[in-house]
Amino acid sequence: MTVPMTVIRRFLWGELTLYKGRDGFTLIELLLVLAVVSILLAIGVPALQDGSDRVKLDAACDELATAARYVQSLAIRDGISYGIAFDKAGNRFYGYEVLSGNVILDPIRKVPYVIDLDNDDRMRGVTLVSAGFGGNSFVEFDGKGEVATGGTAVFGVSGLTRSITVTGPTGKIDIQ
Repeated sequence: MTVPMTVIRRFLWGELTLYKGRDGFTLIELLLVLAVVSILLAIGVPALQDGSDRVKLDAACDELATAARYVQSLAIRDGISYGIAFDKAGNRFYGYEVLSGNVILDPIRKVPYVIDLDNDDRMRGVTLVSAGFGGNSFVEFDGKGEVATGGTAVFGVSGLTRSITVTGPTGKIDIQ
C-alpha cells in the first residue's frame, strides 16, 4: 500500500494530524511530563534546603557580630566593661554589664539582650557549637573597647559551620 504524496505533504505541513478531532494528552505524554517534573524536584528541593540552612547560619553569625559590636560600643561610651556570655547548653548568648552582672537591654525592643537560637525563627536549627575565649565561655570588652583575650564562637547547622572571631587585644570582630 502506498500513500499518496499529497497526504504526506499535508501531514508534514500540519494540515493533517494523526489525532484529528481529539483534544488533550495521551497517558504516555502525561507520564513523561510527570517523570521530568519529579526528577527536577528531586534535584531542586535539597538545594533549596541547603540554601535555607546557609541563611539561618548567616543570620546567627550576623546577630552575634551585631551584639558584639553593640556591647563594644557601650563599653567605649560608658567607659566600663561589658561582655557577651555564651550558654552552649541553652543554645543562646547574651550581653551583660561586667560590674553588676546584669543583662543589658536590646536597644530597639528594650527587653533583655538575649539571643536564643532555638526560639528565633530566623535561626531555628542553628546550634552554638563552641565558644572559647582564653578558656572562658565569654568575651569582655573594657572601657576602651579592647579585650584581654580574643577567641572564637562557632555556629553550625546541617554540617555547615561558621565562626566569629574577636581578636585580642584590639577587639576586632570578624565573621569567617
